[in-house]
Amino acid sequence: MSSVTVKVLCAFIISTISLSAFAEIVASCGASKGHAYYVSKGLVQPKDSGWTEDAISEGSFQLIRSGEDWDVIYTDASGGTLSARADGGVTSGFVTDDGDVVLQIIYGKSVEVYVFWLSLKAPMVSYSQAKFGSPVPKHGVLVAPCRKVAK
Repeated sequence: MSSVTVKVLCAFIISTISLSAFAEIVASCGASKGHAYYVSKGLVQPKDSGWTEDAISEGSFQLIRSGEDWDVIYTDASGGTLSARADGGVTSGFVTDDGDVVLQIIYGKSVEVYVFWLSLKAPMVSYSQAKFGSPVPKHGVLVAPCRKVAK
């Protein structure tokens, strides 16, 4: 096992232990769809840059809260799970007066901003992902239906 793999695994375990004592699932969300803008940089050739439809059709994620700490647990198409915090993300969030949740996750080479619209009759999340340090830089905006879990 590489040292990077061991570090990520240790971070995941520590994050899971520290969040699990008082953690609650706030919302559970399904497949996402939207649009992304691919920047002509890195592996993206000028002819391949621009707007395109984007989707995460086989994935899902959960919004987790433990006191003032927030996390997002992703499940991919293979059934594997990963915590944003365990993956090196620095999270900050707050609850609006209407009960919606705004969350920001900053990684070393990307930023994600989520708005969990939990006050709606049909809860949903809208989120953006800016991947600027990737071989395939892009900025996308996606939406997904959610189910409010915690009160």
